[in-house]
Amino acid sequence: MSEQWRLVPGFPAYEVNRLGVVRKRVTGYRPRRNGRRYQLWHDGIPGMFHPYELVALAFPGDDAESSDPVETSAPVETPEPVAALADETESLKRENLHLRRLVAELEAERSVYAVDL
Repeated sequence: MSEQWRLVPGFPAYEVNRLGVVRKRVTGYRPRRNGRRYQLWHDGIPGMFHPYELVALAFPGDDAESSDPVETSAPVETPEPVAALADETESLKRENLHLRRLVAELEAERSVYAVDL
């Protein structure tokens, strides 16, 4: 079975396979990871992604592990769509919380790789 490579949405210079291996589309160059994540660039703007995120973006709705439908004894309820945020203040509060979590994650990651000189 040959590897299937798909473009990473939003980053047309990169491809990813189901195993989470990333490569440049034209050259085949495989970028190094920045910690556990890949740093991809498009139009001078970087994007940081875990390999599983890139696989989910490139292979939406595909489940490589099972091709059989899952049998359940209980009926599955479809979730209700999330209402759009009408209040800009609430939206900014959520964005602020998200950014604070990212900063905390980066600080924790930096402390793991800290070297005492």
